[in-house]
Amino acid sequence: MAALNHEWLLPNERVVATPNKADSTSDSRKKIDGGIYPREHAPEESQETRWGYIELSIECKTMSGAQQDTFDEDNEDPEPTAGARRSILGQIMTYSILVFDNQHRTHHYTLMILGDSSRIIRWDRSGVVATKKFNYVQNALMLAQFLWRFARMTPTQRGHDTTAVRVLPGSAEYKLMDEYASMTSKATSSKSSVGDHARQSFKKSLVDAPRWKLRVDDPDKGPQYFLVGKADFKASGLAGRGTRTYVALDISHRTRRTLAYLKDAWRVAHLNIDQEGDILKVLNNNEGGG
Repeated sequence: MAALNHEWLLPNERVVATPNKADSTSDSRKKIDGGIYPREHAPEESQETRWGYIELSIECKTMSGAQQDTFDEDNEDPEPTAGARRSILGQIMTYSILVFDNQHRTHHYTLMILGDSSRIIRWDRSGVVATKKFNYVQNALMLAQFLWRFARMTPTQRGHDTTAVRVLPGSAEYKLMDEYASMTSKATSSKSSVGDHARQSFKKSLVDAPRWKLRVDDPDKGPQYFLVGKADFKASGLAGRGTRTYVALDISHRTRRTLAYLKDAWRVAHLNIDQEGDILKVLNNNEGGG
């Protein structure tokens, strides 16, 4: 970690070793050997893994041979068959799932250290891509170039979903979420028992959870904005649609704040499959009959 923490290499980030302390805000209680974090969110004193802020994951194994390698380059199918190697692959995949669960991501990178060798791994909802194993001691430039370029990537290139922006404590939107969650049912626009149940669910989602402002691009109305806390439902696993649902505060209208149930999922992009939003639009408009 000390060898990587130089401003010429990582001008705005810090590499932190976190092998002993799990993320206190995560139910998983899992920790990773280290990671690259934005300087303002680097867990320097606590040395605690922070899945909500990690930019690049780092996992270290002591052996450079095949015993701890996550992939098998000698076979046409690179997925390992040996139990120990499959277990390590599952381990680092679990870490990536935690990054996706705690952030809004299109993809995420892992740096896998295997003794004096390394692999760079890229995860997304469709699968995984990995480099061939290379010796970073004999070829330090290869690893240094990757990290130098990673530090200069845009958020989109690093894998952040830019339709989601974190709502920070002290901001006007953060305070608005607290205010709405604390309102009585008489003060909200929905005075029904269902409406109050939704408000209570929204209030519960704000406890010990990162908050986000989500943008939904409506082809008719333009961008619509929603404030959310912890997901009400979260699909397990990495590959797939990654479905999440939220009790969300709709702030698209300046004079009217309402709660909505928002579904966030990766759409199946096949020619013969209608978009779910188009189907819902027909149902909500009552087009074609009852």
